[in-house]
Amino acid sequence: GINAEYGVRKRNIIHTMNSIVFFVIATLVSVAMSDPFKWSVCTSDAYPFSVSSVAMDPYPAVAGKNVTIHASGTGATSVSGGSWSMVVKLLGIPVQSYTGLTCSLAPTCPCPCPPGSYTISISIAVPSFSPPGSYTAETIVKDQTGQQLSCIDATFDISSSK
Repeated sequence: GINAEYGVRKRNIIHTMNSIVFFVIATLVSVAMSDPFKWSVCTSDAYPFSVSSVAMDPYPAVAGKNVTIHASGTGATSVSGGSWSMVVKLLGIPVQSYTGLTCSLAPTCPCPCPPGSYTISISIAVPSFSPPGSYTAETIVKDQTGQQLSCIDATFDISSSK
């Protein structure tokens, strides 16, 4: 009776404690071992702005802090206007979107910006409520006529605020 009931409770407590310890260790490992920042051009199409490198600073992004994405490349056309948009997804579900003016992307080349090599930068505030994890984003840049200048897909991590 009492000894058997005590044994069942003891096993349940030990099982629960083991589960908690496993969850804590798994969480710490997943946060400590963040995936590298990855990027690619959205399609095999040749875009007027050919991207050669993309970086995120800081990496991983931190919830509640600003992050800047830098993309270097070569533009084949003159740009005098347009807009950019970014859709961020978690587990394939859109969770945040950002937009801005194309002419604000390259501070060293205000519009009209002639063809040439440039680094464009997008600075955004990562919402403080962003859960830690692996995210994807698609960023599309268009010119004054609505023509797509470039498209970048990225996979990145967001860590919790410290």
